[in-house]
Amino acid sequence: MPFRNRLCILLLLALAGCSAANSRHETPASTPMAAPSTAVTTFECLDGFRFRARTLAEEAQLFLDQGQTLTVPRLISASGAKYGNNDVIFWSKGDEALLRLGVSAHGGCRAVAPTGGAGDR
Repeated sequence: MPFRNRLCILLLLALAGCSAANSRHETPASTPMAAPSTAVTTFECLDGFRFRARTLAEEAQLFLDQGQTLTVPRLISASGAKYGNNDVIFWSKGDEALLRLGVSAHGGCRAVAPTGGAGDR
């Protein structure tokens, strides 16, 4: 067998070994969700709208004017934490957020004062 053919076979075997080794060390497809938090964060949006939010591992609780509370499930998001349903979207990343309530959208929302405690409403 010519030298060139032997070299090609050795390279193929080496690459196959690397590929098999890497497949055993792959990271899981899903990452664990953030731990639940009892903290409530107040957000103020560019249009003056204010609301409070408590984000948990599986859902977010949104506290709106006149005592209205909305609970929305967590959604898949490429960046930040996204919660919502057909009528409501709450998307946050760091201290910034976006809230859509039906056809009304409140953008440029910033965290202004976190408050603690599960009974905070």
